[in-house]
Amino acid sequence: RVRIVRFEDLVSAPEATAKELSAFAGIAFEPGMLDLPQWGSSNVSHLSSNRGISSDVVDRWESVLSLAEIDVCERLTAPLMRQFGYQIRPGFKPGRLRTGIVLLTYPLHLMGVIAVNPSRAWTQITALYRARQGRAAPHVQ
Repeated sequence: RVRIVRFEDLVSAPEATAKELSAFAGIAFEPGMLDLPQWGSSNVSHLSSNRGISSDVVDRWESVLSLAEIDVCERLTAPLMRQFGYQIRPGFKPGRLRTGIVLLTYPLHLMGVIAVNPSRAWTQITALYRARQGRAAPHVQ
């Protein structure tokens, strides 16, 4: 009933992925399904005239997050990362002090996000809760 698609897989092969999802949903694939407007996010912007599925942002997180933030994310989501085929950085140790600072200051960061963008804050809180529970979705194929 549920199909999970990794973002990287979608942007590396958009047509094949859309065809697979169409077949899964029992609908006919149409090329227009890939003619989507590109929207910006908190760390990248697109021109409204850009269309299609772009792979420009796949590894953008590596230049946006600090090593300590990456460490915290990997520690919290390690079981799910393994489940979905993501590599945890071997020997990756940014230092306990930096990781501790990120953990201590995260509530302040989250309060700022809540004030500016409540729906994004809810997404972050839900993702953290699910990561702690070791689950991403009710059913994974």
